[in-house]
Amino acid sequence: MDKISFKTPDFTNTFETNFKKLDKSDIEKNPEISNLLENLFALDDDFERLEICSQINILNKTDARLEVVVNTAQGIIYRNLKQFAKSEIHFTNAIKNSKEQDPYILENYVGLLIDAERFDDASVWNEKILLIDKNNVIAWCNKGGNFLDHEKYPEAIECFDKAIMLDENNTFALHKKGQAFEYLKKYQEAIECWNKALEIDEKNWNVLCSKSEICYKIEKNQQSVECLDKIIAIDENNTYGWTNKGAVLDNLERYEEALVCYDRALQIDKNDVSVWTNKGTALNSLEKYPEAIECYDKTIAIDENHYNAWVGKGVTLGALEKYPEAIECYDKAIAIDAKNERAWSLKAFDLMFQEKYQDAMECCDKVLFLGGYNKIMLQIKSDSYQHQ
Repeated sequence: MDKISFKTPDFTNTFETNFKKLDKSDIEKNPEISNLLENLFALDDDFERLEICSQINILNKTDARLEVVVNTAQGIIYRNLKQFAKSEIHFTNAIKNSKEQDPYILENYVGLLIDAERFDDASVWNEKILLIDKNNVIAWCNKGGNFLDHEKYPEAIECFDKAIMLDENNTFALHKKGQAFEYLKKYQEAIECWNKALEIDEKNWNVLCSKSEICYKIEKNQQSVECLDKIIAIDENNTYGWTNKGAVLDNLERYEEALVCYDRALQIDKNDVSVWTNKGTALNSLEKYPEAIECYDKTIAIDENHYNAWVGKGVTLGALEKYPEAIECYDKAIAIDAKNERAWSLKAFDLMFQEKYQDAMECCDKVLFLGGYNKIMLQIKSDSYQHQ
């Protein structure tokens, strides 16, 4: 199954949530400014929001707290727009002009630094938040995420436990704690974390994706299918759910059902090479070789350097006893990734079938060099040697 990429904490990414959390109680009661602040929430366009911020700055003459609020708002908006340098200027101004270091402003600044992949700086500022507020849930989540990124999984789990102790309904912390267990190969503990998260939010996309993939990995295929069905129910026009459900059904040797999923995914995105390749593999398993080759050719037409498509086409041609053409495909795959054993192994088999024993032994040697002990390759090498 293709891995889905996970986002940085999404609870600091929405402008409305962030801005509403700002303390605006001590801002001067200027009706015109109050009206402009309210308009910030009514707008969907970040550039229009920036214009309103500029208007507030023109009207504001003396209110230092309002200046902090607007700078924070501008920092959030520019962060949303991925204009990180401008965002940092506004957050820096907000932090400098705030009488007391506001953990909320610092949270957003840390979020900016994470988005900008300045993880060391983010870690330093995150520790400042915890010095101000040791019960800051977001800071504990960010600290755990930093440990997770540095493969310090027990330390990450401790941080996520702190966050969960403070907020037992924090699905982000539960999700990331599960990921830490996954990396430690403690798969049941990971699933337990994700089950707790799904009790809180049964439609949590990231958690469903993680659970579906780990269940597939440890061959709990039915549980994986159940997660993928929920993902499809959330968004039936996303290829992730259909493609991966097809992969699980393929694993269960339910090839016809897998093909239905792949076809649905291709209706959504006809240029998805992983779907064309998976479909070719399912057709190959059903011994529908010409149709399988068509699928592999579709992939290759989109991406001529797709390793698995060349290997799959080679396997299909080998099943048709078209060994020279199969070997041409394996050679294409080897040219793309010479360190992958699979094409070398399959090439050795097809060379044996053509009685090219010396060439077969050379392929076996390559596989043994790349992957170490391999009983099958040693047997092929022995058989080839005896036939010479």
